[in-house]
Amino acid sequence: MVMVPKNQKQNRRKAAIALTLFFACVFLVQSIPAADAEAQAVLNAYNSTDNTILKRKALRRLSEGERETGSAVAQWKKDLLSQALDHQDPTVVEAAAYQIQMLQLPEFNQRLIDLYHNATGTFANMYDNRVKIAVVNALAKTGKGDSRVFKLFQEILRPEVSNFSYIQGDVLNAINTLNESEYLPMVESYNAFMKEAIAKKKAAGENVIKYQVLIGYSTICDNIIRKLRG
Repeated sequence: MVMVPKNQKQNRRKAAIALTLFFACVFLVQSIPAADAEAQAVLNAYNSTDNTILKRKALRRLSEGERETGSAVAQWKKDLLSQALDHQDPTVVEAAAYQIQMLQLPEFNQRLIDLYHNATGTFANMYDNRVKIAVVNALAKTGKGDSRVFKLFQEILRPEVSNFSYIQGDVLNAINTLNESEYLPMVESYNAFMKEAIAKKKAAGENVIKYQVLIGYSTICDNIIRKLRG
């Protein structure tokens, strides 16, 4: 059996470590320019055109193959989303809200809430509802533990304010996704009002098709209540 000198073993170990560090540095040097090139390509694609279809296509690239979410998301992406939220075209704003949802960026929550409140006066031809739905869907991913989101959802689920609007179904789905016990009393209250409204319509002999949406909302509420009571 041939014995390898101790110094020779140490030298081999040092050489292996040095080689590993070398390749790590090479990879890092290559990845940084690649990241910069990606950023520049997306920013150029967004800023070099007034075509809203191309702008939305550029925004979609922000989350393509993206594994980083939240605070790990590159700052240039957050800056571009901030810019896109101020765009006059509702479809671009809608696309930006969707990317905030995909990248899970809670730092935009207040911007999204303000956008919800201002959508009706800003966008026409039902695009205000599309923007509102995009906001609610984004908050379903970013609103956990945020009292501002709780307050917005509470406002939307007040029947005297929203008058059984379709957005209420999206809010209920968002609450279901957030899965926070704080929402239980809110959902129970809304469900009680909904069941009362359904009972009145049944007693009046209305066709069930006319209040099928209310039944659907009540069913969502029942599911949320069972889950939160757990």
